[in-house]
Amino acid sequence: MSPANVIAVSGVSGNIAQGIVKGLRAACDPFRIIGLDGSLDNVGFYMVDHGVSMPRVSEANYLDRLIQVLREQRAELYLIGIDSEVPVVSVARERIESESGCRVMVCDAPFVCRATDKLETSRMLGELGLRAPRTLPGDTPAEAALDQLGLPLIAKPRRGNGSRGVQKIESRAGLIEWQARAGAGQCVQEYLPGTEFTCALLYDSKKVFRDYVCFQRRLEFGTTMEARVVRIETLEQAIRRFGQLVAVEGPINLQLRLDREGCPSIFEINPRFSGTTAFRVVCGFNDPLRVALHYLQGQPISQVEVRQVQIFRYLEQWVVPIP
Repeated sequence: MSPANVIAVSGVSGNIAQGIVKGLRAACDPFRIIGLDGSLDNVGFYMVDHGVSMPRVSEANYLDRLIQVLREQRAELYLIGIDSEVPVVSVARERIESESGCRVMVCDAPFVCRATDKLETSRMLGELGLRAPRTLPGDTPAEAALDQLGLPLIAKPRRGNGSRGVQKIESRAGLIEWQARAGAGQCVQEYLPGTEFTCALLYDSKKVFRDYVCFQRRLEFGTTMEARVVRIETLEQAIRRFGQLVAVEGPINLQLRLDREGCPSIFEINPRFSGTTAFRVVCGFNDPLRVALHYLQGQPISQVEVRQVQIFRYLEQWVVPIP
């Protein structure tokens, strides 16, 4: 029997990486999974074959330590489960791969830079002719912002995730108050009143768009608690058009809402696996496994038929003995 392929997954204390691990565990021929995390005491280390402690992404020695771990563990593929790691690793991808011998699954740095900035995301989508909410810098004079965006509007950090720092502003006075205390790196955005969707797209190593799945979802504190697989033609048209216009590699995730005209509008791009990865695995859209088989074993990524299901997130206990 040939030795198992070794895959390293970062951030295994979080739900993104745990979804990745669940997807990889569905393989017919098991992978050896190395879990990386800054916390020594987390359930993710019990889900993987070997756990490794890491410094914070913001620490100066992070990349050196990452390369060391990938090399020592003989990892062949690196899958990212931490939001903050994506920009750092995308810039250093060439170095990491050359010094560790491990393939890194991340989008190109220029795309990541624009996709992780809400203002730049809106500009990029506009350049491509795709619908996106009108977005302005946070320090745009109040009257100009109201004239272009109307009320209500959304104020949010240009970079961030999980709905942190997002605020709905209902009045001119509310906008002026927010601007008085908002720091740098903020933006204001047109409010989209319609239903929210989260859509996963999957590209191959040649940056060819191969498959997608769409969920209508219910959020609590920025986390998807309930998702329903949907087949809505206007939504799928928007996804397919994005996939044809944007050439990237691996998994990305789009957040969309219906605008005032009832048309899908993209308000966020996550250039990575998302928090709904485990949801996708259980409905048959197993992107972590397909990425692994594609990059490690050369299997093509093809469209799959997903189950038309509704999925709920629930709490589960993992009990271990105290040493």
